[in-house]
Parts: sequence; structure tokens; C-alpha cells
Amino acid sequence: MHTTESKNEHLEDENFQTSTTPQSLIDPNNTAHEETKTVLSYTEEIKPRTKKETYISCPLRGVLNVIITNGMLLAGFTIRNVPFINEHVHVPNTWSSILRNIALTIILIRAGLGLDPQALRHLKVVCFRLAVGPCLMEASAAAVFSHFIMKFPWQWAFLLGFVLGAVSPAVVVPYMMVLQENGYGVEEGIPTLLMAASSMDDILAITGFNTCLRIVFSSGGILDNAIASIRNVCISLLAGIVLGFFVQYFPSED
Repeated sequence: MHTTESKNEHLEDENFQTSTTPQSLIDPNNTAHEETKTVLSYTEEIKPRTKKETYISCPLRGVLNVIITNGMLLAGFTIRNVPFINEHVHVPNTWSSILRNIALTIILIRAGLGLDPQALRHLKVVCFRLAVGPCLMEASAAAVFSHFIMKFPWQWAFLLGFVLGAVSPAVVVPYMMVLQENGYGVEEGIPTLLMAASSMDDILAITGFNTCLRIVFSSGGILDNAIASIRNVCISLLAGIVLGFFVQYFPSED
């Protein structure tokens, strides 16, 4: 009788210890879950602090980046247009033009390297319509308003229209590349479509602007200036194709 009571008391003690033992010591999956919760709570604690430090300590990528997308735009605008700063920090027009051309070339090269050939092959007609249609319509609308409201001559009106109708690849291309890296719209080819269309739109606007500029400041005919601009575009396209094949096979096909 005493032995049976001792066994019952021993079993009750074991049941009590089992019921009071933490679940994390019994279930290994629960231990991993607790560790994950600890890591997540630690990450949530340091995330606002890191964001606050970045926001305050680096204003060009913090405050100004939120307001105008890029702090360098505000810096360039300030240097060029504020008289006091422009007198002390002056960039010659020659160097300014060279730097603008280099920046545009780099942006267009990034856009070309980020294109998906298969998606572009399927969306080539849509890309052409998206690039040509809005640019010509916006340039024509701006030219009509400039001619009838601001009393500009037609040459200067279309010159202003192509300036306003150009899409800024510095805004479109980086964000489309970010979306492409994150996988947004990749299956539909949306980043490729927008990057290719913005590049073609910019080339069309530059060609139209140069043509109007030749017409305004040249003594030749309108047709001769238009043919000269188209010839320059074809020569640049041919040079790009030749350099592309050269880079593909030199130093190796890999």
C-alpha cells in the first residue's frame, strides 16, 4: 500500500513538472520561433533609429531626395541662377555642355544595358507608339500655344515645344531599373517598355530641337536642315551598331 502511494506521488510530481516546463524546452520548433521573434523585435527597434540617422545625417539622400528626387538638381539650379553663388562658383558654358552630354550618354547607356531583348521584341510597336506619339503631340501643342498666345514665330515655337516635350531619362531610367531589380512588371515587360520609350522619346526630342535650331540660325532651307539632322541620326545609329558588335566579340564572346 505504501509502495503504491509512493508511485502515485512520483507520477503526480512528474506531471506537475511537465505542465510547468516551458514549451520552448519541449518543442524545438518553438525555440526557433522564439529566436525569430527576438530577431524581428530587435530589427524593429533599430529600423526607425537607422532611418532617422540617415534622414538627418545625409540631407542630399534624406530631406532633399524626398522633396525633389535628387539634391544635385537643386545644387545645379542654385549655382546657375543665384547671382552671388554664380559669381564665386562659376562653371564655363563649354564644360557645362560637355558634362550634360556625358551625363545623358551614361543614362542612355544604362537604359540600353537594362533592356530585356525578348520583351522589347514583343513590344516594339507599342514602344514606338509610346515614344513618338506623346512627344510629337506635346511639342505640337506647346508650339501652337506659344505661337498664338505668346506670339512666337513658328520656328521658335517648335523649338520651345521640343524642349518641353522631352522626357527626362534621369528621372525615368533609375526608377524603372529599381522596379526591374525588385521584379515589378518584369513579366509584362513594363520597365523595358518605359526605358526604351523614354530613350527614343529623348532622341526624337533632341533631333527635333536640333532641326529647329538649324532652321532658326542657318541660312539653308528647311528641307536641307531636316535631311542633315536625319543623316546625323543615321550615322550615330550606324556607329553604335558597329561599336556594339566590336564590344560583343572583343576581347571575347563571354
